Amino acid sequence: MDGRAEPQTPRGATFLGATRLDWALVLVAVAIGLAGYLIGDRTDWSGGFGYDGRFYGELAKNFPSAVFGDGVVIPPGLDPYEGPRLIGVDEYYAYRILPSGIVWVGLQVLSLSPTTGHVVGLFAGLQAAMLGAATLFWCLSANLLGLGSRAKLLGATALIVNFAALKTGSYYPVLTDHLAFGLGAASLYLWLRGSTLLLALCALAGCFAWPPFLVVGPLLLLFPAPADARDRLAADPDPQANWRPAPFGLAVGGLLGLASMVALTVVQLQGHRSALGTEQLPVFPLSVLVTGLFIAAAFAYLLPRGGLGKLIEIARSLRVWRVAVAAALIVAVLITAELIARRAGFVASDLFRDALWSTTLDPGLFLVVLVGYYGPIFLLLFADFPRVAADAWRLGPGMVGVLGVALLSALLSQPREVIEVFPFVVLAGVLAARRIYPQSGLAIAVFLVLSLVLSRVWLQVGSIGFDTTRLQEFPAQRYFMATGTWTSPTMYAVQLVAVAIVAAVLWLVARRGRRAEAAAGG
Repeated sequence: MDGRAEPQTPRGATFLGATRLDWALVLVAVAIGLAGYLIGDRTDWSGGFGYDGRFYGELAKNFPSAVFGDGVVIPPGLDPYEGPRLIGVDEYYAYRILPSGIVWVGLQVLSLSPTTGHVVGLFAGLQAAMLGAATLFWCLSANLLGLGSRAKLLGATALIVNFAALKTGSYYPVLTDHLAFGLGAASLYLWLRGSTLLLALCALAGCFAWPPFLVVGPLLLLFPAPADARDRLAADPDPQANWRPAPFGLAVGGLLGLASMVALTVVQLQGHRSALGTEQLPVFPLSVLVTGLFIAAAFAYLLPRGGLGKLIEIARSLRVWRVAVAAALIVAVLITAELIARRAGFVASDLFRDALWSTTLDPGLFLVVLVGYYGPIFLLLFADFPRVAADAWRLGPGMVGVLGVALLSALLSQPREVIEVFPFVVLAGVLAARRIYPQSGLAIAVFLVLSLVLSRVWLQVGSIGFDTTRLQEFPAQRYFMATGTWTSPTMYAVQLVAVAIVAAVLWLVARRGRRAEAAAGG
């Protein structure tokens, strides 16, 4: 329909062709999700719902009436709610209602009473199912691209052995993150398959669990994966190519990096403080510099080497029907959310400014918590970023755009903001790992151990108290050290050291692997 060659689906790239390894990894992922619930290390805020979860959980008890009628809802908070009842969903949470709707359906199908315990249990079950779904879609994507069993295993480890899956998923089950994660992995697979209609439906669902899908979905619909993606990735590019960004990317990246530094400095000089009154450390200039350099590097390498002419060429290559589908998705989501919303909600621009300003609380804070939250796959990606960008361009503007969304979302300080595009990051990281990290059984075992170390799976979070003014203190830091915005300077330093040690171990393993390959080749 858009002039692409009809792709030949490789064996093992559909559900019926999934391998034994694929299903074994799926079972492990589901077991991890269920084990987190059964262990019971969960927040005691709002009786087990958590802060935002107080809204999501109560909405699940009363979903049809609250969304489509005059049913009441309860706002986010820590304690049992005793304030005035609110009618309907606000414009902020209108984009986050789908997980609550799924849990409400579960209550009806299983004939369960809408108690807090049942709602928490079904949210935990949804989280476990999404871990399994994300793993299955990753394996099918790896089969499509012919990545091999060891690369598939490395990617599955990156997906499910991290703080996001092992701790956040169990400690805060009543969230929308988990559905966004599963739908993100499904989007990767459907995009690689060229299944446009299913991809559009997946993105539509994602927009009502995780609002950034409103950007990611249209990107993937506008720019399909190349039909010969498998062959493109199998080709061995010049290993010395693209280590230096093109002049166009360097100029644009430099300007944007400088503009971000100026904007953050202006906000700081205006005396901006976060909602909790957090103040900057004396190292603010260094923090701003790190943020500016990160933005500059991201754009310098991700922008096309053909410069403005290449961007115009990409724009001209767009198919009218794809533009129509992407526009229809955006319009449908915005109209539906407008119909659902009954009142104003949080101001998104204020939340964005607060989160971006938080990147400068400590130098490179957003990068440290990103690696601490998702594990060493990001270190492999950053270590080979020039060729990661080249890989992304081999998969087309869609992959480049989504990777850009991931990097820019990391600047919001809270690493969970990257969750919907994390499967795409895993693909980019695995492709980098194939070049710089040995694909031996021992090396993958080392990667697994390092992932467990960063996941802090052994750390029992438990009750962290109810005083939100002390989130930067223990016991609250047992969980909030991972959030970026509320990471204390001490725990930032501890995690920085841990990330540096993990990076050193990865480098040593990679160096040993290169020596072994050189000896074998000699």
